[in-house]
Amino acid sequence: WQTTFPAFYARRYQVALERIDELVESDPAFFGDYSIRGETYEFMGRYAEAAADLKRALALNGNPWVSAALGRVYVKSGRMAEAKRILHQLTTSREYVSAYAVASLHAALGSRDQAFAWLEKGLRERSEDLLLMKTDPRMDPLRSDPRYADLMRRVGFKS
Repeated sequence: WQTTFPAFYARRYQVALERIDELVESDPAFFGDYSIRGETYEFMGRYAEAAADLKRALALNGNPWVSAALGRVYVKSGRMAEAKRILHQLTTSREYVSAYAVASLHAALGSRDQAFAWLEKGLRERSEDLLLMKTDPRMDPLRSDPRYADLMRRVGFKS
């Protein structure tokens, strides 16, 4: 994992994918490997493979973060009703759901105001996920909004 995440966040998806495939081979029962591979496929535009891996991760012991990723894949593949169903499940869940994960799904949906509301919630909760903001491709739809730079500053990133 230590070599996978830097490649993913550097948008070197093919390199990340090669490393993840090795991890999946070594432990085919670990949901996290399928999750990050699904997200890597997502950003490569390989949505069928992304959905298959994310569903596998959920079946193995996934979490709301994986559900949010599957929702983003549904958005990008035009399956809006399914994406909105996942969003509803996440926002009405009684278990802890990362505000950052929900924000990433809102960002994919183009719901910028909602995405920023969830990022603000994450900031209030002092979510460590916000430390991903600087390089996270999940947040690319929000980068051009002035609120993003302001939030990055308040998280502690310098311009």
